[in-house]
Amino acid sequence: MNKEILDQAYILKDSLKNNPDIILLNELESKMSNSSEVMKLCYKKDMLADEYSDLLKIYKEEDDVVVNKRKELISSKDELYAHPLVKEYLKQFYKVQEMYEDINSLLFKDFNMNLCKKN
Repeated sequence: MNKEILDQAYILKDSLKNNPDIILLNELESKMSNSSEVMKLCYKKDMLADEYSDLLKIYKEEDDVVVNKRKELISSKDELYAHPLVKEYLKQFYKVQEMYEDINSLLFKDFNMNLCKKN
C-alpha cells in the first residue's frame, strides 16, 4: 500500500477518534448503558419484541392477540425513545452517522460500484 495513503488513513483515524461529536456520542452511550432506567426500558422492549415474534409463529398478523402485543411493543419503543438520555443519544448518533456517510462518499465517490458486481 502506498505509504502516503496509509499515513492519510492514520490521520483520518486520529481525527475521528478525537472528534468532539464522536467523543460525545461515546459518552452518551456510556451514560445510557449505566442508566438503570434506560436498561429497564430496553429490557421491556426486548421482551415484548420476543413475545410478539413468538406470537407471529402461531397466529396471523391480524389476530387480536398479535395486534394487542404489537401495540404494547410500539408503546414500549415510544417510551424508550422518549427518554431524555435516549433522545439525546439518538440525535448525536444521527449526526455522527451523517458525518460518516459524508466521509464515505468523499473517499469512494470515484469508485465504480460495477466492479463489485459479478458478471
